Amino acid sequence: MLRAGLVALAFGLALLAFAGGAGFTERALPSGESAAGLGARLYFAAGLFVLGGLDLGLPTGPQPARGLLWVATFLAPAITGGALVEGGLRLLRPDLWVRFRLRHHFVLIGAGRLGHLFLEALLSRPGRARSPVVVVDAEGDEDLARELRRRFGAHLIRADIRKPQTQHLLALGRARGVVVLTSDDLVNLEAAAAIQDAHPALPVLAHVADLELRRALDALRGAAHTFNAHRLAAQRVFERALRPHLAATAAKDVLVLVGFGRFGQTVFEELLANAGLSEEIREVFLVDRKASDNARFFAPHAPVPCPLPYRCIDGDVADPATWEELKCQILAGVPTGEEPVPPFFVLGTDDDTLNLRVALALRRRLGRGPRIVVRVFHASSFTDAMASRFGLDVLAVEGLMRDAIQAQEAEWFPEPRASGLRAEPVRE
Repeated sequence: MLRAGLVALAFGLALLAFAGGAGFTERALPSGESAAGLGARLYFAAGLFVLGGLDLGLPTGPQPARGLLWVATFLAPAITGGALVEGGLRLLRPDLWVRFRLRHHFVLIGAGRLGHLFLEALLSRPGRARSPVVVVDAEGDEDLARELRRRFGAHLIRADIRKPQTQHLLALGRARGVVVLTSDDLVNLEAAAAIQDAHPALPVLAHVADLELRRALDALRGAAHTFNAHRLAAQRVFERALRPHLAATAAKDVLVLVGFGRFGQTVFEELLANAGLSEEIREVFLVDRKASDNARFFAPHAPVPCPLPYRCIDGDVADPATWEELKCQILAGVPTGEEPVPPFFVLGTDDDTLNLRVALALRRRLGRGPRIVVRVFHASSFTDAMASRFGLDVLAVEGLMRDAIQAQEAEWFPEPRASGLRAEPVRE
């Protein structure tokens, strides 16, 4: 846009100078207002952009008009030269050109499923000023680059973030914030630490999928932050489904967490973090092929004594025998003469298909009594139809994470003070 304005300015100055009687020492302009005269003026004005119109000679004529022509004579070749330099940089070193243009931008490292989700949340929060985004991925291809341009207006750089030259290329000193969310926790933490050391004031956010590592880092504070996608989703499940249900029921509830991996453990952590709810829960059952093993690793991070009584059932969640054992254990805990309360099921294994299949089996087996919450990664018309037909609460992790990221993004990356500078989108 700026270059177009400069081109128009140079053209306008030249035509205005010609109208005021200016000309060139080596070329005479046709007199009069004929079509030939107008064409010659346009031709000579365009010639200024090619080697500054050296074959035309020097500007002559009345002083005011000659001064305007001198300005146009210097401005036009400067515009042409700048365009040539830019074209060369774009062709030979496109990444360097991107670095030159970057101002007030976000850097997102890792272009997997979580990366796309973070981009959607980052760029869609109401009221958020649109900032340029650069995505770094060591294995990105041209198809990914096109998708990022089309969906998010983002520029892809294929590079290893651990290399110093890559960090230099990203113009981190002028960045708004950095998000590191590759599939390797160690890469995320190493890259975040290196960037934070080099740019202490820059907000840096690193994703940590491993629960043990994430718990060990929870005590860290500073400009660099870590987050766990499953924890964000589990917090939303707790607030939207568990807490309202526990508050609405008069009797003590039996909670069944199906799948005690990353998602199930984070849901249980939320329950333990809200100690006041212990009066609302009679017992928690952890159902997983490795429920006891996972609970043993989880135990050091639970309060002592644990405010929630829980039992582990080791078994395949797709095996009917597992549910027979669960039924027997639930009934064994019901006082004599008391009517058993329908359990509250949270199906949170990493297999969406398995969660839906088990939910349907439980509904056929137990009827409409129990409430069943099913975790899937993303919602679809099929999952919506299943939820309506069989009375299931289908919670899409994709939507939960997006809402959580949008809610916390302002804390992670606060809006900078107005500086009069506008962020310019990155264009290839």
